Amino acid sequence: MDMLPVCSVEKRGFNNMLKVLDARYTVPSRKYFSDVALPQLYNNTRQKIISELKGIYFYAATTDLWSSRTMQPYMCLTVHYVSESWDMLRVCLQTSYFPQDHTGQTIALELKDAMNSLGLSEERITCMTTDSGSNAIRAMKDNNWPNLKCFGHRLHNAVVGKKDGTWQRFRQSWVFLLINYLQDGKYSDPENDELLDMASLMDPRFRTTYITPDKLDIIKKRAVTELSALCSEEEGPAVQMCQEEQSPPAPASLSHQSVKDKIKAELTTYLLGPEDDFVVDTQPYVYYVFI
Repeated sequence: MDMLPVCSVEKRGFNNMLKVLDARYTVPSRKYFSDVALPQLYNNTRQKIISELKGIYFYAATTDLWSSRTMQPYMCLTVHYVSESWDMLRVCLQTSYFPQDHTGQTIALELKDAMNSLGLSEERITCMTTDSGSNAIRAMKDNNWPNLKCFGHRLHNAVVGKKDGTWQRFRQSWVFLLINYLQDGKYSDPENDELLDMASLMDPRFRTTYITPDKLDIIKKRAVTELSALCSEEEGPAVQMCQEEQSPPAPASLSHQSVKDKIKAELTTYLLGPEDDFVVDTQPYVYYVFI
């Protein structure tokens, strides 16, 4: 459940905890979980899902190709459907290791095999949501499946995509309008909006681009205050004792004001500096999440 390795049952701390809870209980071995418990759980869950999917008439699906932190490629497949009681449900059918070339033909065959192994009829699929990659689009055409491009992936490409002048201005304008639209009405929450503004200010790609002018001074003041408090917390008692032994302590207000002045100067330099001065990883391993 917590994505912990099977070897956790052999850890000394884990076994000590169980002895405190119930000294009579003996934890099954790592081999038991690997060879018996987990395969049995997988087979039971798979049969349960197959039984549930037999009763649906139509379904939609989403798929994504991604790489782990160790650069191992995987393909995920999820189906979405409405049950007989009119509940919207979704099931992740598989997250399979996919070392083959990510060509449209290979992806199409892998998706077909996954559908057939679970007894899902291709004629009942209403739509398959993918990213905008040419290989995914080609796979949908080869299988003759209805295809919808993921909005989250397109939005990501718009935000961190091309940087020519015309496209940059267009991108900023419509993203700004989209954010304002989401912030108006039921999606508006002052606390979350302020957190988003702080996150935007600290991101070298955006900084003050999407912060409204009337909130800019407030966000800057909060950033300076929080950074000053962080600097004060990092000054441990050992440092203070050394300062007391070497020289008389300076007034706290002067010391605090000096830290604030330095942070203000650094913040001003950061906001005025060109974007190229900052190295930003714009190629995360997972670009979007289907919901």
